[in-house]
Amino acid sequence: MPHKPTVLIVDDDSDMRVYCAKALESEGYRTIVSSNAAAALDALGRHPVKLLITDFQLGPPTPRLAGHSRSQPVLTGVGLMKKALAGYPDLRVVLMSAYGDQLLNTPGMDPKKQPLLRKPFRAESLRLVVNEALYAHATPSVQQDALPEAVLVPRAHPRFQVNHAVVFTGRVEGQGVVSNLSLGGCHIQSSRLVRPDTYLTVLLTLPDTVQPLKINVAVVRWTRPGVFGLEFRYVERAVHDRLARYLSMLSKSTPARHG
Repeated sequence: MPHKPTVLIVDDDSDMRVYCAKALESEGYRTIVSSNAAAALDALGRHPVKLLITDFQLGPPTPRLAGHSRSQPVLTGVGLMKKALAGYPDLRVVLMSAYGDQLLNTPGMDPKKQPLLRKPFRAESLRLVVNEALYAHATPSVQQDALPEAVLVPRAHPRFQVNHAVVFTGRVEGQGVVSNLSLGGCHIQSSRLVRPDTYLTVLLTLPDTVQPLKINVAVVRWTRPGVFGLEFRYVERAVHDRLARYLSMLSKSTPARHG
């Protein structure tokens, strides 16, 4: 079975490195950790890294003694990103920071290509951003190869009117009610404000089930006051099969909508 891509995590906080590594390894990713830019660049030359996750402000590799200057300037996360992309242009990059949106205006940063993950963040939010960075802009053939155990669900499916509780996490977190459900997506009624093209992870509670269905990656396609529409982008095989069985049961008692 093919492994998921290798992710390089760079942060001068050892607890943050461990936290990120454990969150991604639990999803099957191979991780490499570095505490500074120099070690990270060395790791890039020795390992097949597909995604770089780096803190925006990186500390120096060793403390500087008073009265002693450094032979080379210390690279920040953005400096590391620039050097890494110069040598590995296909590398995906995610930046982490405790600071706010003002960092998005930093020269050399493109928030569409290098998303900013704000600290503190949940492990689920990290996994969502990683999935988005690696797979959201891939071609269909690349997506199929990258996610061998997942089902990339097409949009055209019969839809059923339901009334099930749902929790969503990611760049926006909240809860609501699913009012329209298919294999390809759903409508969610919620007071939370979301924007089109926002990526979310969804936990859907079906009747008579203890474990909710987890939609790993879903994207907001449209919004209206109090409701928004999601397209499911990454669904694990077991979850897809559970949802298909449930919708098949609904089809025997509830008319489906195809429009």
